[in-house]
Amino acid sequence: MKVGISVKTSSKIAYDYIKNKILYCEYQPGQLLSEKEIVDELNMSRTPVRQALNMLAGESLIRIISNKGIQISNISEKKVKEVRELRIILEKLIIEKAVDNISEKDFEVLDNLHQKLYEDLERSDPLGIFKAGNSIHLFISEIADNETLTNMLKILRNDSSRGYMYYLKNKLERGNDEQKRVIKEKLRESHEDILHALRERDKEKARAAIDRDLNVLSDYI
Repeated sequence: MKVGISVKTSSKIAYDYIKNKILYCEYQPGQLLSEKEIVDELNMSRTPVRQALNMLAGESLIRIISNKGIQISNISEKKVKEVRELRIILEKLIIEKAVDNISEKDFEVLDNLHQKLYEDLERSDPLGIFKAGNSIHLFISEIADNETLTNMLKILRNDSSRGYMYYLKNKLERGNDEQKRVIKEKLRESHEDILHALRERDKEKARAAIDRDLNVLSDYI
């Protein structure tokens, strides 16, 4: 641990680092790791890493197995589907409110975010696609200007991100050419539809576009 950095600060750094690796599936579901591996990765002492691991175990993202190490929790298909169903309901409410509030300045931001998404789709970059899509959905929730809905969305996206990343990576990295083409095309089209619906201030089209976007991977889960 670097001099001048408290154990509490270091444990937060370790927590964020490990959690992101889990959520983005850099640590694979079911993977076994040793505490020493993580300590070496972070170049920290064991104490803050152990505190971080205990917090993650409390969130059911890992299992600490005596004399074996740390196991990354498996992804529950049931939970992924349940969270998706809730997100569809929530994000339809959010985009309806965004239709009423959106400004020309907001469209400039959304155009830039969509351009980043399209570039990541061209590169078949799962992490880039996920982060760009996440930025778009969260920005739309900010336009909706409902703090409660935004906070609920952040919680649900946190719950769904690992499953989304796992299945997206699986298909873009291991799927056949046709599967890759279809997924990328559907993601591009659904986000274009979201942007067009917002420009037309059409709530019905906006709700339908959200539904299509959140169901792109439903055939594979």
